[in-house]
Amino acid sequence: MNENTERKNPYTLVVYPDGHYTMMSDKELYVAFYHLIDGREKFLEMRKVPGTDNAYFLIPEENPARFDGALYYKAPALVVAINEEKGKITDLKPAQIKTALGFFNSIALVVERRNQVKYVFCLAED
Repeated sequence: MNENTERKNPYTLVVYPDGHYTMMSDKELYVAFYHLIDGREKFLEMRKVPGTDNAYFLIPEENPARFDGALYYKAPALVVAINEEKGKITDLKPAQIKTALGFFNSIALVVERRNQVKYVFCLAED
């Protein structure tokens, strides 16, 4: 599939704080994350994946922990490519996937709290 081809239902990259990742269709994404996203789409902030031209992510967590100027997210990140000229979601290219995985690997932390290990993403507060 070349970069000009748009699939009707492009896949979303789902990256978990523990390092696992997968690609999901719209239907799979809805089934897995409807409880985090449904009805709150307007309030979820899309951010650009650093080092990419048109890959964006959101982390569907309503109240991330705040500490020392950083936000800590337990929820997975959802990554999509957006054709900004057409305003449509398109397929992620392999280079975008590699860059996104590197970025999320760099912000992933292991936190011990109350004798439990938690995997989180840590982002600076805007």
